[in-house]
Amino acid sequence: MKRISNLGKLFGMLCLVALMICTMAVGVSAAKFSNADDSVVAVISEYGTKYATGVAIGPKGKDPAYILTSYGVLDSASSKNAMVYFSFEADKSVVATVHYSNADMGIVVLRLPERTSEVVPAVFASSNKVTTDSELRGICYPDDINWLQNSYDIIRPGISLNKLDRRNDCDVFEVTATTNKITAGCPVVNNKGEVVGIFVDAYKGHVLTSEEIMEVLDNEKLSYAKAGIDTMLLIIIGAAVLVVVIILVVVLVIVSSKKKNKAAAGVAGGEAIPSQPVNAGAYVQNNTVPVATPASMRLVCRGGALNGNTYTVSGTSKIGRDASKCEIAYPVNTQGVSGCHCELTFDGTVCYLKDIGSSYGTFLSNGTKLAPHAPQLLRSGDTFYLAAPENTFEVRF
Repeated sequence: MKRISNLGKLFGMLCLVALMICTMAVGVSAAKFSNADDSVVAVISEYGTKYATGVAIGPKGKDPAYILTSYGVLDSASSKNAMVYFSFEADKSVVATVHYSNADMGIVVLRLPERTSEVVPAVFASSNKVTTDSELRGICYPDDINWLQNSYDIIRPGISLNKLDRRNDCDVFEVTATTNKITAGCPVVNNKGEVVGIFVDAYKGHVLTSEEIMEVLDNEKLSYAKAGIDTMLLIIIGAAVLVVVIILVVVLVIVSSKKKNKAAAGVAGGEAIPSQPVNAGAYVQNNTVPVATPASMRLVCRGGALNGNTYTVSGTSKIGRDASKCEIAYPVNTQGVSGCHCELTFDGTVCYLKDIGSSYGTFLSNGTKLAPHAPQLLRSGDTFYLAAPENTFEVRF
């Protein structure tokens, strides 16, 4: 009966966990403005005379193939191409072709030569609930730098939108906040990092609504990420919970049946059923004691800016230059190391290393470069490095 009672408790715990998972799936996630950072690119005109910010367009969870930006980045109405920069420091850029342009709306959709993992698709949300009190920010590159010579950081100035207006037969917001550093094409995002509009004219402060943008994308049959509940995810979670419940019910029935059969056989054979629980020590063979596995591992840096530092890793830890996202952070001016470069996962028994889309790559000690987002098993004593051998780490557990 004790075994059945324990299984009943396990059943209750699993049901509680399943309920929490479903609640989290339909709830609002704790997102931030900076969630949109990884969707932003720099766009320069074909002859290098104009520049703008752009955002990646594509279905959620897939590499994007299109960039949305301001019409003003084109050298002329007949321009066919523009340069899209993913990273100036790493000189990562491609020539994109004009897929769609609308001078009245002030937008251009550029088609990349192929899908890219350098950026993630922006998530578009309805702008119908935007008011003058909404907490909004622009995510862009500043307009007061030499884009072709200097490094840069994304800025996130606060944005305050005025009443909805109609310009050139399009719905636009008027901006009341200071916009002297904002570039055209800058996305305006809510506090979840979701795009609610695009700056089509940074100087006049006109923001095209997300509804107008999504209508264009729908008409062009371009897939894009849209805020809302992921119905397929809910179906998968519901099915998983149902399977768990069915398995537990079957296990409870089988255990209960075996328990009854064993008791009946013991009585029939004249076997005495002890009234007291048997001493658990009687079942310990050779006096062996289970050895506990370590709950964490150590990561030792063998060179570079973090040389000599030792870190404790439990669960998942990211390594990179962005201290707000990485547990192990390099100085912001470290060359070759991306904002979020790679991550280590340790579950108490095994360790996995994964490159998370770095610019210069993550390598094993033998020079093998890891494929992006592909976990690599590491053993205690293994070493790896970020971009160059001087940034070497050793795992110990």
